[in-house]
Amino acid sequence: MKARVDIKYWVITLIIFVLGGCVHKELCEDHSHVERILINFDWSKSPEANPKVMRLYMYNQNNSNCEIYELPKDGGIIDIQKGIYNIICFNWDNLDATFLLDDATFETHTLATREGDYIEDVVTRSIVKYIKSQEDTVRIEPNMMWGASGKGVQIEQNDGDIVSYDSQSVNSTIGMPTITIFPSPIVARYTFEINKVTNIRSAAKLRGTLSGMGATLMMSDMTTDPSYTAKVPFEPKMNVERNQIYGEFFTFGNFDNINNVKKEFSLFVWLSNKEKYLYRWDVSSQVSSASDKYNVHIVLDSLTLPETFDVGGNGGFDVDVEGWDEEYIDVEM
Repeated sequence: MKARVDIKYWVITLIIFVLGGCVHKELCEDHSHVERILINFDWSKSPEANPKVMRLYMYNQNNSNCEIYELPKDGGIIDIQKGIYNIICFNWDNLDATFLLDDATFETHTLATREGDYIEDVVTRSIVKYIKSQEDTVRIEPNMMWGASGKGVQIEQNDGDIVSYDSQSVNSTIGMPTITIFPSPIVARYTFEINKVTNIRSAAKLRGTLSGMGATLMMSDMTTDPSYTAKVPFEPKMNVERNQIYGEFFTFGNFDNINNVKKEFSLFVWLSNKEKYLYRWDVSSQVSSASDKYNVHIVLDSLTLPETFDVGGNGGFDVDVEGWDEEYIDVEM
């Protein structure tokens, strides 16, 4: 039996605290008025992924009903009434940062992350407090997630086939009508390096932020709400032997509808003598010109920190929002 499915495959990430009007369904309920379908997750687009649970949302066309299924990584059998469905799926495990903002309809199914003001360490919370004092929106890193969405999947009994609209979808002949879904990363991975850092041993503690990132993720079309963006805080690392500051973080990332929003990379430095410095770079061109918006690498060169004479101190970790010496650094192209 063959199945052709109108599933669009996307790269990006999410979590759910509220299920709205959706109805949770157990696997393999045996009802004669429903069709039994095999859901197959094909991980060829994300071979590194190893989620324990995938959550599947099946919205009918007028959004009057949504059914939820929890399946293992490779998929499973579901029972569902005949009809035309819009589908959203993503992994449903190890999620402590991302939550479901809205699942009332397929079109409004939206994910967001916390503001980062109660679980994070005291230094990160101080950065969050500083960002809020500047009347900016802050959202912590989302968890790594994989997912997909698709529209117009038609399920009806027709000589054993599932009828749908996309001839490019995967066909199956394993003895049961099958929907094959190709999950991809739905969160962007950003890496960065700051090279030629003078007096790097003076730094006792580091935090960073990147502005202009999507504050939410709308799963139906993998975009963000353009009305507001967010700063994402993260923790850089130091390689004192190479005089380099580097790191990585996850984010909903940049989207076409916010591409013109300034992307500012900020580095918060606590020195061992308890002084605090804030350095800023405009990295808009590096972010917007990235060939893969889900894998973005930022390179910055030549940062000079003040020299201190008590190298190895902890800086006292002053968490006040005031008292930062700020410097804006031009990015060499």
